[in-house]
Amino acid sequence: MPLSVFLTISGFWHFGQIMCDFLNSVAIVGAVASLETLCFISIDRYIAITSPLRYVALVTPRRALLLIISGWILAELLSLPAIWTTWWNSDHPLAQACYKDPSCCDFISSKSYAVVGVTIAFYIPLAVMIFVYSRVLKEAELQAQRSILNEKRPDVTEGKRGQISEQQNSKNHRARKALGLVMGVFTICWTPFMIMFPIRCFCITCVSNDALLLINWFGLINSTLNPLLYSRSPDFMEAYKKLFSCKTHHSSHSKTIQTSQIKIAERNI
Repeated sequence: MPLSVFLTISGFWHFGQIMCDFLNSVAIVGAVASLETLCFISIDRYIAITSPLRYVALVTPRRALLLIISGWILAELLSLPAIWTTWWNSDHPLAQACYKDPSCCDFISSKSYAVVGVTIAFYIPLAVMIFVYSRVLKEAELQAQRSILNEKRPDVTEGKRGQISEQQNSKNHRARKALGLVMGVFTICWTPFMIMFPIRCFCITCVSNDALLLINWFGLINSTLNPLLYSRSPDFMEAYKKLFSCKTHHSSHSKTIQTSQIKIAERNI
């Protein structure tokens, strides 16, 4: 991040080609890992809402860890081999001149790398998130309908009916608002870069490097906003508290996870 800020402000690169390749590779790894993690979180929310009773068995700490590791491995495979073996290099004369200029660290990739990269890093996760979150909202509507039917049961008192309706409406409103914020911010922050980057690779003079750097910062801002957006969920707030309290006792950790998962199931029945 500091190197990117320095490059954006000065407009020139002063640290050599090796550090330039390092900056580009770290930027790609971080961006892809962040996007893949958002996709995994959406799948986690889908399972929690659509299969609350099976959530504890399906989403175990070991499986969650494997998903996180796989996301980072995918990010590294998409970045490190391509950059350090120059597969991503463009054959355009302006790009070749930049590669030979020690003061130039513009990220100009080949057409094939641009298409493969944005598809894996953005469009596939975006399609998964749209599908998953649409299913989550549909499930929330079904749960609201079941709540209305429960209110009409003869063994439910008038006061209890009003309480159930108010709680369900409040829950659905929070869910829709949170999902709308997550998807809206994700799409707004990353779509401009994921459109302009391939365009620049196919037409290097159509998009300036300064414009691409500015647009890229919107994507980086998304990673900054994600903790704030997901902190609206009590489950994520509990995870944040555990993370920053540095609790390492395995038994206590497992018990807390199980309690949290049971709460998720109870809220979604």
